[in-house]
Amino acid sequence: HAAWQARERFPRKCGFTADDVYRCLTYLDGNADALVSSMNASLEESRGPRDASCLYYDVTNYYFECGEEDGFRMRGVSKEHRPSPIVQMGLFLDSDGLPLGYELFPGNRNDMTTLLPAMSKAGVRDLPRGERVVVVADKGLNTSDNIAACVARGDGFVYSQSIRGTKSPAGLRDWVTSEKGYREAGEGFKVKSRQDTKTVTVVGPDGKEARVGIEVKVVAFWSLKY
Repeated sequence: HAAWQARERFPRKCGFTADDVYRCLTYLDGNADALVSSMNASLEESRGPRDASCLYYDVTNYYFECGEEDGFRMRGVSKEHRPSPIVQMGLFLDSDGLPLGYELFPGNRNDMTTLLPAMSKAGVRDLPRGERVVVVADKGLNTSDNIAACVARGDGFVYSQSIRGTKSPAGLRDWVTSEKGYREAGEGFKVKSRQDTKTVTVVGPDGKEARVGIEVKVVAFWSLKY
């Protein structure tokens, strides 16, 4: 509705009503993959090949003015702290910050389980695989499954990680909170890094879980602002 209200800013005339917009939503939903592929092709034609060497991914959600869940609009962790049913959306951006592809999930779906299904959608699955892709996401996507999938494809990842409580190894917390090794990197900002091993849990062909060590680079920063 906000896009329709701002229609005068678009390069083409939009001589349709808000009711027309709502009536076409079913068509847009049924043809979403083809439309995303078409828009990406159009962007490449006008701007050149997409820079997908680094992909940004995040999950948000939308609430609905309805009281009942229907299997898709479900109550979950609302970004706006609303009790209404919500729908989750995972969105990929390319290196230039332009949308590349998206996927919708039921509102009660955990953010961390959305990355791999979203990567199989139109726009993302069609990326040329000639170069290594680095996925950048917040700590909600920092899971064993997501890390293992990146490593298996030969891709990289940059995930944030909390060191509060017992969610991280004691050795990592001690290293981050120690003043040793930090260097100034601007006013009110300092940083340090080291090579480390992150242990993830993977499921083998036999269905059994195994603990595997993956080589990672850990970067810690301290900011006066935060």
